[in-house]
Amino acid sequence: MKKTTHYKGHRWTHEELIKLMQLWANEVPILDIANQLKSTQISILKQVQRMRKDGIPLARRRKGHVANKSNNCWTQGEVEYLLRRRNEKATSNDIAIELERTPNAVDAMIQKLRKENVKVAMRGNGVRRLWNAESLKILTTNKIFTQVS
Repeated sequence: MKKTTHYKGHRWTHEELIKLMQLWANEVPILDIANQLKSTQISILKQVQRMRKDGIPLARRRKGHVANKSNNCWTQGEVEYLLRRRNEKATSNDIAIELERTPNAVDAMIQKLRKENVKVAMRGNGVRRLWNAESLKILTTNKIFTQVS
């Protein structure tokens, strides 16, 4: 466990807050900020959050893209391949592996195509219900559920 000079309930001084704001604005990594201020990464992030709530405009930091996980645009060929494989009853996982994308990306593209009124084949027989309303009506007319003891 990391030892810091700060303790639970530490009050941030005006100088520490100014230093934090300067380091944050210069996009110094959080670990380095924590080391310079002799604090933990969690306390730095919490303090930044508190400062934002108080109206201090600290820029948001975005995590960098992981290799092969970025938001690559879909090519026309990939969309056509998706439609063809879906017509062959392939799963989203299979298509994702073949296109080197995530299953969520494939599902999102399928939903986007459906919103644009493109016919995308359903996996299976297209029925998503786990129950049949007609069979429930028959059961209730047979008075199976009315005989409560």
